[in-house]
Amino acid sequence: MQIMSMLSTLVAYAQTHASRLQRDEGLETVEYALIAALIAVVAIGVIELLGQGVTATFQSILDAINGTATP
Repeated sequence: MQIMSMLSTLVAYAQTHASRLQRDEGLETVEYALIAALIAVVAIGVIELLGQGVTATFQSILDAINGTATP
């Protein structure tokens, strides 16, 4: 009788923790997705900010090579 009680307690404990582990994995997936989205937003912002300056720099180099640069 006591063995059955211990087994049922063990099974209940395992079920409780197994479902909690599944929920934690789901949360980790959401967290990774949020981090990836944040990195993408920051990367797009940096590219937008630096893109205009880089374009201007390359254009001035190209103008200098072609001899059409304005002083």
